[in-house]
Amino acid sequence: STTSPETTIVSTNTITETSTPTFIFILATPTVPSATPTLGTPDSDFACQIDAQTPPNNSGITKGADFEARWQVTNIGKKVWSSDNVDYRYIRGDKFHKAAIYDLNSSVSPGGKTEIIVAMQAPSTPGTYTTTWRITSGKKQFCTMNLTIVVN
Repeated sequence: STTSPETTIVSTNTITETSTPTFIFILATPTVPSATPTLGTPDSDFACQIDAQTPPNNSGITKGADFEARWQVTNIGKKVWSSDNVDYRYIRGDKFHKAAIYDLNSSVSPGGKTEIIVAMQAPSTPGTYTTTWRITSGKKQFCTMNLTIVVN
């Protein structure tokens, strides 16, 4: 008798790695605006923040009375407001100012504050009057300041 060779099957386990997906969660962080002004953005060489105004808009002024309009402003731009070439001037509206253009008393650095003062005289006719002023540097106008008065 002939014997046939036995066949042995050997099983080899091969471990194949599979990739596990990775999830990344990006959560939004709330931003609280700063209480202090941010100085300068790429397109704001000249900018201001008006902090206070006297007299407040719609204040009653006696007809013909002399008074001063005052604005407290902060330079929030990137450039110095040089007293050599920065003025504030009448732009439009009712004309009850004594002069239409004024020089800055002193230069104002970014972050610095100044007071804009305009000598005015209330019109002699009762009514509501509005005037608009701006700070200017050459042909660049910025920092619009409005004043509305009620003449009695």
